[in-house]
Amino acid sequence: MFGCRLLALGVPVGAFATLPLRAGTQQAASIRRIGTQRTGARLILAIALLIFSQAHAEPMVVATELVDLAKTPIRGLPRSFKVTYYRDAPAGKQPLVVLVPTFGAQLNESVYRSQAHHFVASGYVVAIPHLTGLYNDGTEVPVYDARLDADLVADTTPFAVELLAMVAALSQQRGPASPSHVVVGQGLGSIIAARYAALNPPGCKALIMISAGFGAKRTSLSQVDDMRASEDAFRQLGGKVGVPSLWLHAKGNRRITDATANELFAAFQSGSTTARLEILPEIGMDGDALFTKEATEAAWAQPVARFLDSLNPK
Repeated sequence: MFGCRLLALGVPVGAFATLPLRAGTQQAASIRRIGTQRTGARLILAIALLIFSQAHAEPMVVATELVDLAKTPIRGLPRSFKVTYYRDAPAGKQPLVVLVPTFGAQLNESVYRSQAHHFVASGYVVAIPHLTGLYNDGTEVPVYDARLDADLVADTTPFAVELLAMVAALSQQRGPASPSHVVVGQGLGSIIAARYAALNPPGCKALIMISAGFGAKRTSLSQVDDMRASEDAFRQLGGKVGVPSLWLHAKGNRRITDATANELFAAFQSGSTTARLEILPEIGMDGDALFTKEATEAAWAQPVARFLDSLNPK
């Protein structure tokens, strides 16, 4: 393959052979040296172009598709839903990462490209199901109301049930030998992801919680959220989640303090023996941006890679 690409760039195969020069053929040797120098220059240029093209290749395919839900036995769900896929081209039977962003997240295809690229490069397909009424995906914009926070947190079951049906539909779409999946939740999405995992969905191998928790502002000027409803939810769910769980929290989070992160995790861990929390160093910005900015990938990528390697869910 490498040689074929060099031929296509005009580098002769003879460039790789060193031919001996005979005495008495000085003129031929000079011509040969000139030819060799030109060939060497071509070869160097070809290799440089090849390395450049490979380094700047974009193997990831991003697409938003409509998936049929008409066959689901669960009543009250839409007949179809949108899912944003990030995957290699062509898509194979890689294990799935189901990403559940927080409330109000924008789901245009560029927002989570950097985060998805990390998983895709590790051999996964990333899917973001568009849960009803939760995201800004261009067709609907959820209205934030702090008075609804406690209700959203206390009853994420409808979202978890919808997610259950969506993941089942994605598995059917991928074929009867559909591989396992890992669910990743962020913010309010972490509570939905935990409630989903508590339903013991088939094929779910692990749960990753990033900046876990969601709550109302204590005052209109407060930057710290009231996480009591989240704490109650995690205490209830911890004993029901039967898969290994990784919690990631970055210091300097204005919405969830380090102390609160420890309290939320302690509530979850009170019923779970397979969960662990990693407090990450400050990331140079609000710690709540741990999973929403391209510049923060170095902070979360390593602990996530170690966690997934330890599970080997592929």
